[in-house]
Amino acid sequence: MKIPLENRVSCHSYRASATTVAEQASTLEFVGRLEKGRMISKAPIEWIPFDIITLIFIEASKQDNLAPLAIEQVCATWRSHILRTPRAWSYIELDKKSNPGIMLKYLARSELSLIHIRIPRNSFQITDEISHHIFDHASRIHKLEMHASWYFGGGWRVNSLKLLHIVGRTTPHWLFGAFGWEESRLEYLKITPYAFSSSFRATIGHHFAHLQHLIVKEVIGDGNSWPMFVEECCSKLKSLGVVLTGLNHYNKRPLQFPALERLEIEMDGTYVNTVWPFDATTPMLRSYRLMQRRHNNLLVPVVFHTGTERVIHMQTDVPPQLEWYPSLQCLHLSSNTHMPDTVTLKAIHAAARRLCKGFEALYLDDHTGLIVKDGGTFLYCVDEEENESFEVSQGCTHEMPFESGLF
Repeated sequence: MKIPLENRVSCHSYRASATTVAEQASTLEFVGRLEKGRMISKAPIEWIPFDIITLIFIEASKQDNLAPLAIEQVCATWRSHILRTPRAWSYIELDKKSNPGIMLKYLARSELSLIHIRIPRNSFQITDEISHHIFDHASRIHKLEMHASWYFGGGWRVNSLKLLHIVGRTTPHWLFGAFGWEESRLEYLKITPYAFSSSFRATIGHHFAHLQHLIVKEVIGDGNSWPMFVEECCSKLKSLGVVLTGLNHYNKRPLQFPALERLEIEMDGTYVNTVWPFDATTPMLRSYRLMQRRHNNLLVPVVFHTGTERVIHMQTDVPPQLEWYPSLQCLHLSSNTHMPDTVTLKAIHAAARRLCKGFEALYLDDHTGLIVKDGGTFLYCVDEEENESFEVSQGCTHEMPFESGLF
């Protein structure tokens, strides 16, 4: 579940959202038990209003795109209901478990609903016939996830496309050849751009003029492509995620992010160079995630020119300079190795309460499973008598919109 970033967001709202997710999971578990037991009795389902059944079936389809095929086999009543629920057939995944016949069935039964198509790398080959069938329904594609190794001749007119996730290195030939972008208003993009020369700068700015959420991954040896996407889309971005290799060198230049509310930077590999190309000005920033993998040369002064004063949530694997975050409410410390010792934790907690007005919670990841069974997240507290307490918790959300709400 995606939690909006607003001025009033607090840890209490995060916990309330976690409760809602738990309730939805309980509902899905109940549906699964009914399906598994082949409960043919008419009474239970006839007592439930059709619109409620529809919502349950749609939610089940989101969790497992093959759920409609199983639901229609439970009984005649369930089959009737699922066939009258086009949205339940709108989640199409072309992998080794499916086949073109199933895809055609979903395309037909989803009727006029917007569709979500996922084509992983290990799926079957996209033939001209399959591409043609998808082409006929391309204007209904709302979300699309596919691997860049599947090039299909393209020309899909994606007028309704809002979210695009391309796995693997994506070249301009693939991106601008696979789709017809003329009438699109893409809002979410997750991409590993590769070999984009400066001649594509205007094309990026034109086709992605409405982009609000961007996740980019750096490619070793290509220091031009991902910064170009950021620079051309920065004026409207609300969230930005960047995965860096650290093996490309950049000269710093200023860049304005007037609408950016969420920024995530993650290091993927050992790095020695100047790895961040921007002096970022982020007056609206509320959430900041920085995973440095135990390297400490990517601290706040390197990333920002201005714009950390209004951050209310931060997740990091290196204790931050708390004086940079006077409005911080939630601090989430993540470590891939071990939990900080008691003295360090108490010092961080005390500093946060002293320096950050409105500070509410310190969350820690328990990779060892000492606090949370099988590992997880807990809330760390210290009372006035310096006594520690540990409460199992979901913690502050840290996923980008792609990860939790859309893919």
